Amino acid sequence: MNLAICREFARQVNERDCGFLEICGFTGNGKTRLACNIIREMNHSDSLYLRQGQLTSALRATYGRKDVFLHGRPQGVDEDESPPLLEVVQQVHLLMLDELGCNAFANDERLLLDELLKHRYEHRKPTILASNLPLDHLKEFLGDALSDRIADATGNGRFILQFSGESYRRTTGEDYLTGLP
Repeated sequence: MNLAICREFARQVNERDCGFLEICGFTGNGKTRLACNIIREMNHSDSLYLRQGQLTSALRATYGRKDVFLHGRPQGVDEDESPPLLEVVQQVHLLMLDELGCNAFANDERLLLDELLKHRYEHRKPTILASNLPLDHLKEFLGDALSDRIADATGNGRFILQFSGESYRRTTGEDYLTGLP
């Protein structure tokens, strides 16, 4: 069922260039693998995978820099310069944000994520959100306003998936370290 919905989401993004997919569930259920497979199915090569912690760390590294801005390029900034990370994650065709809610938000982190997701929603940019939190906890984590936008962008919940079951990593019987010297 989840695989069929993910295929439908990929088709929608390729045909209509919009939509959000929200994937929730326990660790080791294949959420990230499935989302990365969706990225491979895109007609655009302009996709980006980031974990919440990576995004926060990279954005915090820009604090105090004058070349960082939320929207548009300020006057005097050379067009040949690489754009700031926030501009990249706002403008990339498909953004996959993983491990959402892994850690509690600091105030700056909440503001950055809120602005990023609002921008992507308002500009109809395809976005995949993956979290190990159950759906009700993720909604509480994101807040009512952002959760409402996400629900709308997922086709009123059509592209919100809840994974369940044991961790695949724990049940395969494979040893992660097998084959290492």
